[in-house]
Amino acid sequence: MENKNVNRLTQCAMIAALAYVGFQFLRIDIPVGTERTAIHLGNTMVVLGALLLGSWGGFAGALGLTIADLTSEEVNIEIALNRGIYAEETVQALYAYTDCQKTLRSNLLVIRDNLPAKMAVSEILQRNVEKLREQLEQELKLKEQSELEQLYQHLYMLNT
Repeated sequence: MENKNVNRLTQCAMIAALAYVGFQFLRIDIPVGTERTAIHLGNTMVVLGALLLGSWGGFAGALGLTIADLTSEEVNIEIALNRGIYAEETVQALYAYTDCQKTLRSNLLVIRDNLPAKMAVSEILQRNVEKLREQLEQELKLKEQSELEQLYQHLYMLNT
């Protein structure tokens, strides 16, 4: 009797593991507009477990998918709206009653003139663009000087 329980527990653990692996790793992402969905083999493992082991196998597969959901990197929540309810109003209500919207501000600490200074991203971009422009102007001047020197040497060779 004990051997039979250990056997069933091992089989259920295998089905749970296969459902987890099927959901987490054996999937094909499909882009749908700006969102994406996926085809995965996790549900197949649940059905296979239920067919092979009965209700215990189905339960084990569902447990594997639950673990996969809880350890997933991304969470997608789909809200189906009834007719007459507009998405724009619903989104505003969700933001009003939940903590979905957060404003992120970044204060970057950089070294400016050999001193630490806090700068916004726009300030850093503006400063780097100015430096790049200065460097390009210097390169252009060097190139013009080099061309002038070559022209001068060519004219000198012609005159001698």
